[in-house]
Amino acid sequence: MLQRKQTLYLLCSFLIIGSLLFLNLGNFAGEEGIFELRFNGLLDVTRPDSPSLAVSIPALAITIILPLVLCLLSIFMYKKRPLQMRVTGINIGLQVGLSAFLVFSNYILASKLGFEWHFYYTSFLPLMSAVFSYLAYRGISDDEALINSLNRLR
Repeated sequence: MLQRKQTLYLLCSFLIIGSLLFLNLGNFAGEEGIFELRFNGLLDVTRPDSPSLAVSIPALAITIILPLVLCLLSIFMYKKRPLQMRVTGINIGLQVGLSAFLVFSNYILASKLGFEWHFYYTSFLPLMSAVFSYLAYRGISDDEALINSLNRLR
């Protein structure tokens, strides 16, 4: 059923990961100008009136969109709890990996290009999303245990 508490946790996780599509993931300042890391790549915002895409990073877009799709998929798998648990577990791993990818890509981009890196809280939003996904996983696990205990009573 869609009104379970784990559905709310998965929805919160979906919204947090979905916000990464619209938020700034990093800010770099150097001799060449000012750059922002977005989900689709590195944006040159030296001239605010006409920002341009300096470097496209498709791996970053994929690592953001994949957990987003898995969250949405997991919400609607409420009739198949074991499969929902597996998908949610995979999603937790992807979200933790996404957070590590954001931190290390920001650090590597800054060191390779000689930029000054300004820390952004958005690097750790996937960890918050992973916490919500873990809470959903525990709720799904509790539901499965309840169903199994009821089946033993029959």
